[in-house]
Amino acid sequence: MKEKKLYTCEICHTDYAEKFACKQCEQNHKTNLAIKGMRFKPMTVDESGFPISITVVTDKGLEKVYHF
Repeated sequence: MKEKKLYTCEICHTDYAEKFACKQCEQNHKTNLAIKGMRFKPMTVDESGFPISITVVTDKGLEKVYHF
């Protein structure tokens, strides 16, 4: 029987064989995000009420727009 040791990223839950790779994964994820803006379609087009895009900003000022 072999014992297997894995390291799991606490943010995305991906398993890694090497501790260094797992640390890199955890450091790569953007955290402390805030929603800066949202775009919606009119209720006559989309009654779900959910945005069609959001703009998020990091605590360091980096922005990214996500379209749905």
